[in-house]
Amino acid sequence: METDEKVTHWTDKIIDEATTKFGGKHVIMGGWSPSGIFHIGNSREIITANAINRKLKDLGITSNFVFVIDDFDGLEKIPSTLKKYKGSLKEYIGHPLCRVPDPTKQFASYSELFASSLKAACKEWNIDVEFLNASDLYKEGKYDKFYSLYLQNYQKVQEILKDVSGSELSSFLIVICPNCGSNKSTEVLKMDDTKISIKCQTSGQYKGCNTTSEVSVESHEWKLKWRLDWPARQTFCGVTIEPAGKDHSVEGGSIDTSIAIHREILNHQPPVMPRYGFITINGKKMSGSSGLGLPVEKLSEIVDPSSYLYLVYKTNLTRDVDFDYKSMNLLNLIDEYIGIWRDELFGDKYEGTTQQVTKLKAAFLLTKTPYHEKNNPLYIKMTELLLLYQISLENWDRLLDKLKSLGKLEEDISLEELSLRLKRAMNWLNTYGPDNLKFKINEIPPEGVNKYWTKTYKDIWLETLNTLDKNSTKDDISTILRAKANEKQVQPKELFKPFYQLIISKDRGPNASQLIVSLGSETVLKLISKIEV
Repeated sequence: METDEKVTHWTDKIIDEATTKFGGKHVIMGGWSPSGIFHIGNSREIITANAINRKLKDLGITSNFVFVIDDFDGLEKIPSTLKKYKGSLKEYIGHPLCRVPDPTKQFASYSELFASSLKAACKEWNIDVEFLNASDLYKEGKYDKFYSLYLQNYQKVQEILKDVSGSELSSFLIVICPNCGSNKSTEVLKMDDTKISIKCQTSGQYKGCNTTSEVSVESHEWKLKWRLDWPARQTFCGVTIEPAGKDHSVEGGSIDTSIAIHREILNHQPPVMPRYGFITINGKKMSGSSGLGLPVEKLSEIVDPSSYLYLVYKTNLTRDVDFDYKSMNLLNLIDEYIGIWRDELFGDKYEGTTQQVTKLKAAFLLTKTPYHEKNNPLYIKMTELLLLYQISLENWDRLLDKLKSLGKLEEDISLEELSLRLKRAMNWLNTYGPDNLKFKINEIPPEGVNKYWTKTYKDIWLETLNTLDKNSTKDDISTILRAKANEKQVQPKELFKPFYQLIISKDRGPNASQLIVSLGSETVLKLISKIEV
């Protein structure tokens, strides 16, 4: 049903709030700790921030997107992807990520090893972002005045933290031991304007050196704990918008404490901090340690990353995005993305209400690049494309001939885009695809297939196929087949197992009517005629 209600994207509400508070110049920020692989489950923050940044620029509003790599965090555990390096990494547990060596010897540090995949993904995803290392921000003295400010307001800060979150901090700082290099085994004993006294001792898995030391403030061998680091960082970077996960937005969480610190200690307007949901698979939160996190570098092997970005952009911000890349949902996503692409740029009409299509177009436009404008994609269901390619013996030229014979290949179609889409889809099929989509066509009836057939089954199929002409569609075939089955008092579902065993030697397979259209009814007719019953 059509509606006159104005269709808005979730970026519009965020931008309206931010421009009201901060005017026409913006800094968008995000952050991530490079403790392991950057997988799809980590990506919502940077994708969300990118959408806001792009929308601001599309509106002609000055905007800059910065993303902080939290490489000053301590190494908590060795990820499963680096288990073979456990022997060399074990001694660095508890050390800042930027000071842990890369065990693969490809990069200057452990943090750079994992940050590299994030940076490569951003380049591939056309995300315009400036990366900052937290270790550099501390080294450059960006946090120095906040150290002093928090120290001067020590009691007030603790009162705010207790009022908002329910508990005080045992210390404002995490300090690196000058003797062993760990920042997970140290305890602050005393701090003043110039120095910090610490004790280093083993704590759980974090090995200490049982020493007491003094660390000078100007050495920058310390970092603020997260609830104090965050508002400080937002302030000195001039952040106006920073998306945050819904885990940060619980009552008394880090968003609430950040806002309170901004207002009561820093005397600063807190940025707009929209909450976003998680990236899930089958409703489960993605996690690298649980094996549910698809590494970002693997994404483009199975799907155009623009389709994935589109999925995130079209989903309401506070909802989880279920990216079930191992199921048929991925093919459905590609179908929808191609349909909206053609609607927006090449004049096709995508089915749906004006409101629905407008919402989907808004998501597409946030992914659009010059590539999309230059390449007109063929609209064909992914299941049909995979079907036709396998029928064509996985031969590109035969596939094109088949598409032409079916009248599906328009002159202005981008074969470059189609080839890449197909390559990714075949990678997906071979890695995750269901068995009923994988097959090889039998040229003669396979041995033993007659046991699946009866004379009645054969008659129904032959009568159906002989009724068809070159213009018959898959829906026509289904309708005729059901009618013929009913005439002979046979349940239609009984007809498919013998059919698939004959054609592809399986109990199940792709849509039978579509298979007949793709193969050609004459090919199927010849095979069935050879059945002996």
